[in-house]
Amino acid sequence: MSRIGFAILFLAAIAVAQSPKPKGAVTVKVIDQQGNPVSEAVVRVNPPHTGAISRVSNICKTDSSGTCTRNDLPIGTYLVDA
Repeated sequence: MSRIGFAILFLAAIAVAQSPKPKGAVTVKVIDQQGNPVSEAVVRVNPPHTGAISRVSNICKTDSSGTCTRNDLPIGTYLVDA
């Protein structure tokens, strides 16, 4: 492979590595045992423990309908608790 071809492949690999990662959202509704919405509940949406320190820690409080939404989360699997 020529040096120019190698340089083009190298620059393309850098561009792909630095491209924005897709984002997602999660919406949670908290209800009590009677099915009534729970307002002001603290909801944590965290990636599962992988042995590494996570930089993503997302907390939200439910509104009067018992709902909260976290946006701009990296695509993946999360543990949700309230």
